[in-house]
Amino acid sequence: AEPHTEPMNPSNTRKKRLKRSPANAKPHQAEPHTEPTNPPNQRNKRREQYLNQSKGSDRRNSSGQPAASKHHPRGDWQQKQEQQRLQIDKQKRHQEALDLSQQLRQLSSQKRLKECIDLYHSPSHDELRDAHHGSIVVDCCARCGDVDEAEKIVHEMLQSGKSKKKE
Repeated sequence: AEPHTEPMNPSNTRKKRLKRSPANAKPHQAEPHTEPTNPPNQRNKRREQYLNQSKGSDRRNSSGQPAASKHHPRGDWQQKQEQQRLQIDKQKRHQEALDLSQQLRQLSSQKRLKECIDLYHSPSHDELRDAHHGSIVVDCCARCGDVDEAEKIVHEMLQSGKSKKKE
């Protein structure tokens, strides 16, 4: 017994091929061009208003700063520049603090107490010095057996902590 198959009708397959062929598709018809609903005089008024707004941003206030407008707030770019500068300064100070920590740890591991204390008390590190750096110096004092110097460093840290709280 053979499976039942319908005889193929060539006219049916041709119709299907014609439907799928892109050549037989209808070309895209563009919509007719329509003029804007605003008459020319309204467009000109809007253009003048826009130009007048942009002229206002060139004006300066009494301090010489650009005048504020809704499109260009006064000093917006200056604030961004200042924020970027502060971010860079913060990153720089952070890196300097990390470098100081690394140098102090290295001196502490080598038991070079005098260089460690001199580096810690260096005036160039006044802004960077904190309790973390002080603890590294105390560690160096402990490794070298100088308890008196360690007590001085701890006392200095406590004093600097109290003065910072008052400010």
